[in-house]
Formats: sequence, C-alpha cells, structure tokens
Amino acid sequence: MKYSSDKIINVGCRATLYFRYTNDQPYPIGLIDNGFRVWNKGGSPLNLIHLDTLPIDFGSGTGWRDAFDQSFDFYSSEADMPVCTLGVGGSSGTGQGLPAGFDEVAVSLYVWFYVIEYQDTLCVDSTWYPPNHSWLWSPAGGDPGERPEWGGPYCFLAETIPCGYPQFTDCHNEINVAWSEPITHDFHADTFQGSDVYYDIHEGPGQIDTVTGLWTASIPQDQIGHPFTVRVAAWEEWCSSCNVAECVTTMHVYMLGDMNMDGASDISDLIFLADNMFGDGEPPQVIELADVNGDGALDISDLIYLVDYMFGDGPPPVNPWA
Repeated sequence: MKYSSDKIINVGCRATLYFRYTNDQPYPIGLIDNGFRVWNKGGSPLNLIHLDTLPIDFGSGTGWRDAFDQSFDFYSSEADMPVCTLGVGGSSGTGQGLPAGFDEVAVSLYVWFYVIEYQDTLCVDSTWYPPNHSWLWSPAGGDPGERPEWGGPYCFLAETIPCGYPQFTDCHNEINVAWSEPITHDFHADTFQGSDVYYDIHEGPGQIDTVTGLWTASIPQDQIGHPFTVRVAAWEEWCSSCNVAECVTTMHVYMLGDMNMDGASDISDLIFLADNMFGDGEPPQVIELADVNGDGALDISDLIYLVDYMFGDGPPPVNPWA
C-alpha cells in the first residue's frame, strides 16, 4: 500500500509502507542514519514484520551494500508494542553512497496492524538517529540541517474493506514467448470491484511493473529452449496480505524460425524444414515456429517465406504468440 489521498488500511491485513529517498545535492551522500517511528493512536499492538531496502541498481550492478561499503544495518525495537522504532543506517568508504540526483522509492516497511477498536489509526513519523545511538524524535533533537525533510506524521485510518481475489486474464500452466531483448508477458488481473491491483514476483527471473502487471526479463540466448517457472502475485489495493492470487506458469522461450531447436534461426533451419517437407526429416518440435508466414498451415509457402527472409528482403517470421 502506497500513500494515497484516502490513507486507509484494511483491518487485520498487512500494511506495506514505502519511503522515497531523494538526494537533491550535486554530490553523493556517504552517510545515512534515518529512523522511523510507527505507532497506533488507539494503543493496540503492532507486530513489525520487516524493514528493508528495495533492490536498487546504483549503476553497473551496484547495490546498497556496495554503495555503503563500510557499514549498512537496520535497527528495530521489540514487536507487539503500541510504539515501535526502526532505522536504517549506512556509511561509505570507497563506495559511492547515495548518488547525486537520486530520487526513488527505496525502503519498505511491512507491519501487521491488530485492530482492537474500529477506526484505530496507524501513524508513521520520522526520527533522527544521531551518532550516539539514542533515538530523538523529530524535531526534538539534532541539527535541523542534518535531519531529512519529511513533512509527517502520516496516519492511516483502519477500516474493514471487503477483499476479493483478482482474476488473471492471461495465465496458463505453460506460456510460450518469442525471444527478444527483453522478453515480456502481460500478467494483468481484474477485480469484480474494479479496484486497483498491485503485482509482485514470488519466483523466477525478471521484474514486474507493480501497477500494470507487465513482466519483463532478459534471457541469454544460450538459455533459449530451457523452460523456467514464473510465479506472480496479484492483490487488490487494500488486501496485500489477505487475498493474494497467484499465477504460476512454466515459461518457454523460443527463437522465431528456429525449427531444429538449436537456439538460432539460420540456414540450418531452412534445410531442416525442406528435409521435413521433401525428405524423411523429423517434424518440427514446435509446429508454430515452422509456420513462419502465420497463415495457420505448414506448407511450401513457409519455405518460400523463409528463403525470402534469409536471402532477400522479406519480413521476419511471424510471432505466433503475439
């Protein structure tokens, strides 16, 4: 759940709070000491599940622990308390720290909110974590120039919101895709209420757009023909831990025009197809790949189409799964 104008969380569900980090300075930030205070106005207990950084590529595959190479740690207080204190701190030596111009959603906080009374309120505010390792609530302590800008507290009203299971529009036990850079598949899901749906990858390579459900992955060409599992979760806006639907599929990646399944489309496929049509060669393992002109039939017109593509100026093989 991201901040919204409604600021509502669902009673008995896990709330996910996301924090954006911005470095508007012209130089990297080599030290971060950021704290978060989470509490319930009604006094009912909180159970902190996880405070973590989101996977960020700072450039050339550099992640958080590379950017803050001297130290990088999380701090938290005991769970099942009405007030919890958490923090993340890091310092860089040879690492680059937080780059100049950085502006991304970077830290997530997962929390169960056990509501005792209807319309309790969950709040989060910033804290300042000074070098002497004592917590000081903003703006009570610390140099104001050294504290992050925040604008909190942010509070979320707890309501009982009915949750349904999103329905994936294109989920199958097996999915065939044509190799490209990157490969994509739309894991869009609908709800009966027409509410917003969010997505996450629970297993498999690649990344998914958390709002649209578009999955993308870079698959090396030498991995073509090797199936792999992709498990995608979808949930309604307020129901991230109550009703989660999953699409589990075996993804098959093929090179268009690759009839002999060697991971490439070349003259050997032309010979393979001709041998199948006019000799005693084996049939293609994936018939759709041999129907290169996309007319729904496997005949000599596909052979002509492939010759024109390879040695003339003809169009490439048609994607049967587009």
